[in-house]
Amino acid sequence: GDAQKYLNEVLGQIENNSYIDTKKITLRELLVEWFSKCVEGKLAPNTVRGYKVNIYKHIIPHIGWIPLQQLTSRDIENFYTELYRDDDNDNSAGLSATSIIYIHRNLSKTLDYAVKKRLILRNPARDAELPSKEKFYSDVFDQQTIMQLLTAVKNDPMELPIALSGLSGLRRGEDAGLMWRDIDFDRCILNVRKQRTSGAGNTNRSKLKTLDSYRCIRMTKTLLEILKRHQEIQNRNKELLGDDYVDTGFVCCEPDGSIVDPSTYSKRFSQILKKHNFKAIRFHDLRHSFATNLIRLGVPINTVSKMLGHSSVTITLDIYAHVLEEMQQEAVIKMDEDISKYIDNQDDIIDIETDNKIKEN
Repeated sequence: GDAQKYLNEVLGQIENNSYIDTKKITLRELLVEWFSKCVEGKLAPNTVRGYKVNIYKHIIPHIGWIPLQQLTSRDIENFYTELYRDDDNDNSAGLSATSIIYIHRNLSKTLDYAVKKRLILRNPARDAELPSKEKFYSDVFDQQTIMQLLTAVKNDPMELPIALSGLSGLRRGEDAGLMWRDIDFDRCILNVRKQRTSGAGNTNRSKLKTLDSYRCIRMTKTLLEILKRHQEIQNRNKELLGDDYVDTGFVCCEPDGSIVDPSTYSKRFSQILKKHNFKAIRFHDLRHSFATNLIRLGVPINTVSKMLGHSSVTITLDIYAHVLEEMQQEAVIKMDEDISKYIDNQDDIIDIETDNKIKEN
């Protein structure tokens, strides 16, 4: 039945001159079609940019010429091997396992689309072996260091993005996209609704990374106070500068109200760390610090996941596995200490009983 239906479809297409010989379609043609139909204008600008680089810089130059129906999982594996950084050969031009995993997801989605369009029967990327991902441990600041850092940058425009990421776990683009109207001072809530990404024009707010990134976060009193203080500073600057003040409504801004590209936060952040003798970490590690500090306080992982705006708890568990592992070890040490107190106590009880028996005899 299905085969006959398909044959009739094909015969109809041949008659209308709309038949495309699927044997001739190359992977390159498929990628170009998938990108324009499923990616461009449909996803967050940073995601689109990432896909574009993967497709045009890596996949098409290496295997784009292969006819779609002849593409095998072996071809795909060989392509990954070529891309992979082989440490023995010290080929520094290679890519990390993490980058290849992103390219793989990209290619796999494209081939799923081809299966759906009946251009191929099966997605060959599903059977391809991937290089194993190197575990990435980010450097983090404990709560005390975060507070020392905030003291060092008090009243500097950089205090805001540092506090938002270090005390609420916002991503850099979410810091940059936060507007005063997103903050509910009475209920002590931050509404994360939009982001501003690098190079996406000055005041353009765009979609967040995923649907789950849209979230309401309860603020700490410390963060609330910092925000109120900066609002007062900004209002004072408005009065002083008058017409020269650029009122954009964004929380993170320069003394004259104008806003900078989010990538500037990272540059300024490393300068601040150097100046005040803190160890060097990336700006994004402030978000990791926030999560790690919550986990260390014993906050349930699903709560941490929601506050970070992850699309699933699995992602949170994967990123913070080493923190949970360390805490397990600490928990066992504490339990051992508790057990040994109990054992010592038992020995004391036994000793007293033995003494009493000797006295009785």
